[in-house]
Amino acid sequence: MRTIQFIIILLFLYSCSDKQKKDTIKNITESNIQLSKIDSLKTNDDVQNFIRESNSSYNEFELKRIQDFDRDYKTDSITKIIANKLGITKPYYKTDFDHNGYTDLLAIGDNKDCWGKKSCSFNSMVIMNFGNDSLKYINIVRDRHTSIVPTIEKRKNETILVINNPDQISWKNEKYKDGSVDSLKYRNGNFIEYNPKVVKHNIERIEFSTGPCFGTCPIFSLSLTNNGKSEFSPEAYNFGDDSYDENAEGKFMCNLEEKKWNELTDLINYIDFTNLEKDYAVNWTDDQSCTLKIVYDDGKIKEIRDYGLIGTFGLKKLYDQLFELRFNQKWKK
Repeated sequence: MRTIQFIIILLFLYSCSDKQKKDTIKNITESNIQLSKIDSLKTNDDVQNFIRESNSSYNEFELKRIQDFDRDYKTDSITKIIANKLGITKPYYKTDFDHNGYTDLLAIGDNKDCWGKKSCSFNSMVIMNFGNDSLKYINIVRDRHTSIVPTIEKRKNETILVINNPDQISWKNEKYKDGSVDSLKYRNGNFIEYNPKVVKHNIERIEFSTGPCFGTCPIFSLSLTNNGKSEFSPEAYNFGDDSYDENAEGKFMCNLEEKKWNELTDLINYIDFTNLEKDYAVNWTDDQSCTLKIVYDDGKIKEIRDYGLIGTFGLKKLYDQLFELRFNQKWKK
């Protein structure tokens, strides 16, 4: 009898301990949530006004469901089918992409930033929230005005932004690009392709060069090495829109900061560069091209040519970091 009573007491104590543990976990989770302006947005008008007021680039932004777009784009009908299938029936969604305790905002709409008799824009962005009214707007439409279906998924402990891209149909009603799905993670200050199993290669040298465009795109080349010795050769439009010179803009050398090299190689490995395509191209003209050459693992070479500089989300982020190197290092002429 005493044995039974003892077992009952143990079960009771365990039950209390388990409840206390669950309550503690619940309290910790709730305490990690930092309320901000985004949490107070309850209606479409609330969200639309918030976007217009917090970023002057979106002062005419119209929040809109995918199902409500009425454009002369062949792909939009496919996008609507995908959205209905996935249950994406709202123009905005909230989540915490970077797990910093602040709610981020995913929005879809029309920023009225293209010309036409009627609106022809499709815009979607994520507004990253860092608290204290610190926001970062990230455009997640890679191809100009192409409609997409963004969704949010939980994978283990990660919050993933999934971009569903429809088949691309020309004005002749011909498919010129297959639909695809991009799974993105917020990393390095932007959304890049999610890679759950990173293979680390020894990056020895990075070479990057840009070509001209119809306008004043910066034309330059970079040669960066793992021992820090680096070269920057600006050719035109690097120091202003009127800086073109037939004799180029000089040649600069520096010892690249170790932190910058590590950031670059970390990103290169994360985007699984060895399995990227050799060529990427947008379907419009007069844009800029670039060539990226990576020497790794005792002389192996990966070269990527990218017309439009948006081959993948990860490549676009890498290009941004390479462009920034022109001005954040101590170059000497």
